[in-house]
Amino acid sequence: MNNKKRRVGVFIAAILTISVFAAMPVVAVNPKNIAPSSHPTSAHSVYQGLLRIGISDYGELLYSNVESAGLEYPDGYEHIAVVWWGEGYFVAYENATGDHWAYAMFDERSDSSWGDPYRGFLPVAYTVIEDSATTLRVDVRTETDDGMLRLDQEFYMPKDENYVQITMTLTNIGTETITDVVLKRCVDLDTDTGGINGWAGFDNIFDIDYTRNIVYAYTTETYPYDPRPPGVESHYVGIAGCPTADYYDVDDFDDYYQRDSPINFISYPVFGDYMATQQWNFGTMNPGESKTVNVIYSVGYTLSNLHGCAPAPVPALAPIGLIALVGLLSVIAAMSIKTRKRRG
Repeated sequence: MNNKKRRVGVFIAAILTISVFAAMPVVAVNPKNIAPSSHPTSAHSVYQGLLRIGISDYGELLYSNVESAGLEYPDGYEHIAVVWWGEGYFVAYENATGDHWAYAMFDERSDSSWGDPYRGFLPVAYTVIEDSATTLRVDVRTETDDGMLRLDQEFYMPKDENYVQITMTLTNIGTETITDVVLKRCVDLDTDTGGINGWAGFDNIFDIDYTRNIVYAYTTETYPYDPRPPGVESHYVGIAGCPTADYYDVDDFDDYYQRDSPINFISYPVFGDYMATQQWNFGTMNPGESKTVNVIYSVGYTLSNLHGCAPAPVPALAPIGLIALVGLLSVIAAMSIKTRKRRG
């Protein structure tokens, strides 16, 4: 009897142990350790201005086919298309059937075949609005494969500037209200690592500019322990979120594939091979409701060269306000003339 009880106890303990490990969160693994031998090809293209960028049919800032590009500036310095090409977006939402997640990161895209909570994204439309000597505008539409969410992205790049802006509009295209909606933009930054002039390793210095909502990575002449090789340059690469994201951070490769965004660091700067995240929490979205945010990627020689969220513009005066202002100035002018006459 004692042996039988002991065997039952061991069996129960084993079941409990398995249950505990099954409930534990997924431990982040740097995907560069299992990077694909080749990258997904796309029907779309590389675009050249001051920046050289690629845009996939999923709306990731990457492209691979005859040409390849992620985010290159100056010429010969590639900052994203390096080993594991990781740039893209993540969404999460809850409905009556549970919690659902989907993401597209170019070299890694979620799929419904993985089982809950995962869903996938499907490319729907890719439209070049303008590709002139001065301006690039490209619209990309994707939808979750369960027909619940649509993501419209407009890529805007002035070709004489050092930034590209991505306007992301998330729409509930389903027939039911969804809750706890989250949208993230994530990127694996490898500043000065790729391209014909790339020299840095995968490790960068990462920091946050809280005044302009920029998460950025950079290299220096000392990088930071060994001298930079002669004949090459150091740069700053940033991702800004506008309006101010509900959460933004330097990420140890565990934000892009799950709802939670664990806090990996509590002080900056940090040195290593990391990602950057901008996250917005939209809460409840009714059928047909949309939410819009902007992401700005920029490259420069100093932090001040990077583009962040600009302060809100000063509201223009309405016509009635202009009339009132003119009237006030007239009164002041008349009083001034009258005062001078009295003194005379």
